[in-house]
Amino acid sequence: MDYDKIFLSVLVLLVFVNVIAEVSQNSMLTQITNALFVPLFVVVYLLNAAHLSVFLISFLSFSFLGDVTSVYYQNSHVLKSSNLFYFLSYLSLLGIVAPKFKGIQFGKLIGGYLLIVFLINAYLMFQLYMVLEDVIFEPDELTFFALRNITLIVLGFVSFAVYLNSDSSASILCLVMSICLIFSEVLFYIRNYYISDWTLVLLDRSLYGLSLACLYYYMKELTSISSTKMKKGPVQSEHRITQL
Repeated sequence: MDYDKIFLSVLVLLVFVNVIAEVSQNSMLTQITNALFVPLFVVVYLLNAAHLSVFLISFLSFSFLGDVTSVYYQNSHVLKSSNLFYFLSYLSLLGIVAPKFKGIQFGKLIGGYLLIVFLINAYLMFQLYMVLEDVIFEPDELTFFALRNITLIVLGFVSFAVYLNSDSSASILCLVMSICLIFSEVLFYIRNYYISDWTLVLLDRSLYGLSLACLYYYMKELTSISSTKMKKGPVQSEHRITQL
């Protein structure tokens, strides 16, 4: 059975139903569909006999809690909890990606380009922060917005650096995942506090679903690479023994 195709098909359907629920302002359906994204990921991922790392478990747990509570953004107490859960989930995701960063291994020109991209992203996030400052009156909400987006910018920076260093399929998936999460985060705040439009909801949820799909294939790539290294180890050892 091709679990990957099933995962992608159900994910697309889930995004579609989730968008309809949010546009129609059906809070019950929105809560149910929001709560299904992470369980879908976990079920299909485990069916592929993949390994769940501590950081991945942490990310999935906090993301699930954030998804469930995010529909109550009009309740300030629940919203604080949701923001905290998402912030912790992004930190966990950074914990997955950060070990792949082996330092700056490219030239000054590419390093300068990477720095410029990072500064542009930081500037755009700052401008959005200034806009939201006029419409969000909860200081804690603005603080969490800053923390969440700073974490995502760092995640994007690290993912981009890893991609420039290795240019592998895993690094490309990681970079796309980071970009999707950054734009999904921005769209979430824009559509909830600035402009309410169904196209923004569609883009937000589609990018979030795509980020989960990229994470799914990224973790599969890492598992495959680890398995290959473990298989090569004993073979190389046996070859050395034979030569002796």
